[in-house]
Amino acid sequence: MELEQMRFCCAPDFLPCYFPLPIVLLLTARSLVARRKIMAPSNSVFTYQIKPAVPFDAEYPLAHADVAMQAPVTTRYLLWYEGGSNPSDQADLVGRLQASLQSFLCEPREGVLALPEILGKIHSDTVAGWHCIKVTKSSSIRFVVAQRNDISYKQLEPERGGSTRLLNAEIFAAGVDAIAIPDRENGVDAFSFQVTFIQGGFVIGVSKHHYVCDGIATANFITWWFKKARGYRTDNVVQDSEIVPVSKMMALHDRSSLILEPQAEAQERREPNGVRSSSPTTVHPMPPKTSTSSLDPLSPAVRTEAGQAIFRLESSCLREIHADASKHANRKISTNDAICALLWQCITRARLCDRNVEGQAQTSSLIMAVNARSKFNPPLPDQYFGNCVFGATSPVPLPILTSVDPPSLSDVAVTLRESLLAQTSDTSLRSMLQHAVAVQSTPIDKVLFLKHNLADKVLVTSWEKYFDRPEDLDVRLGAFRRLRLAGDGSAGDGIVIVLPAYGMRDKPAGVGTAYPGAWRSWSIYCAGRWSI
Repeated sequence: MELEQMRFCCAPDFLPCYFPLPIVLLLTARSLVARRKIMAPSNSVFTYQIKPAVPFDAEYPLAHADVAMQAPVTTRYLLWYEGGSNPSDQADLVGRLQASLQSFLCEPREGVLALPEILGKIHSDTVAGWHCIKVTKSSSIRFVVAQRNDISYKQLEPERGGSTRLLNAEIFAAGVDAIAIPDRENGVDAFSFQVTFIQGGFVIGVSKHHYVCDGIATANFITWWFKKARGYRTDNVVQDSEIVPVSKMMALHDRSSLILEPQAEAQERREPNGVRSSSPTTVHPMPPKTSTSSLDPLSPAVRTEAGQAIFRLESSCLREIHADASKHANRKISTNDAICALLWQCITRARLCDRNVEGQAQTSSLIMAVNARSKFNPPLPDQYFGNCVFGATSPVPLPILTSVDPPSLSDVAVTLRESLLAQTSDTSLRSMLQHAVAVQSTPIDKVLFLKHNLADKVLVTSWEKYFDRPEDLDVRLGAFRRLRLAGDGSAGDGIVIVLPAYGMRDKPAGVGTAYPGAWRSWSIYCAGRWSI
């Protein structure tokens, strides 16, 4: 095979003619393979650049929902697997992942599942003062392959169902900054990738900037990416139409509907004390401009001392909590409402114990991230590749949150349910978007809001339905075990994430036994303080 062909798919940054790992390059849909086997040191990190088959220039403007409502943070997802220690199989995996990734790097057109957004860099728009993703003929995606023989699979604590700690970003997402603020001259990467082989397993890292898309879009992409990679293993090329309906392939890029002018809407809302009042449905959680924007968001002065933990609630426990929260509720509530209400109470009690009560705010708010794709009129496609997550805010007086009386749990759960219903109409969502644009919070303000200024707020986001089944994360090597986040040692105070259930939460005993990671429970990551 010609050297130029070998560089075409994945060329190292620093040694364009040298492949230090036995990388398998799949350059065509028929799995044309070239191998260069060279012994790697015990620990090594090599960076490759994945380029499109046909380079192109393009700009993709970001919507207000991408920039005005999101912090300039990079979310670093880590998917870890057990097994797969054979070097040739590892090389094959890297080649398939790279070939699958390359297949998405093209301009959108009818009948093609293209994701050019992941190829570009985010820039501040020099004309409109907004932001866009720029792709040039020299654009490429950073793809790191690392070998860490000093780390074992057992260190991920599989016997506990996965580590309760955030995995080290410096190891599994090397060189990816947690905070990345684009400017007019220097863009920041939209996506980057890393595969880290350890003793007894490996970790696949996907890092995405939040200005590009939300977690739902990222999970969709991972599902599509892995599906194509599985096909290359058996020389069974997966067609784009088998992944996304042809009718949706162009629509998933259309951001235009998220910048329409909203209309104010007033609806009746029930306050936590039971008094009904007519008021605007939207409570805006976006941080205002403050003098704190000059602070370094990672400096010790604004770090919290919050802890991090993962709690697992078995199905029987979920049913019990839902039953308790429903006893005094005057309307139907969901299991999510009940669990979030309980967590909110626990976090609030812990905060009160940890702070000077004098000067304490008299209310707390829970901001629940909501996938609004189906809430707009007309709705956005489920496959929409952008940000479409909005925060439904519920304020509740502290005496209710700290009460140990059984009715208090019901009151909080009902408040959450009614806030969700009131704040997720098309009009309310557009009003929320318009407010975020009008406030014009700086990027640093939004970072501080998440990392330090949540104050008496709690932010809840659910990843439970990110993946329909464990098989979506099969890469034909090893066995998928868990999805976790990479961390840098800091965490916000009051961030709650319901982790993926992979469609297994309500499955009967005996189903999915081939997947040890299929807990029939909710796994909930909490950063902050809690008291049970």
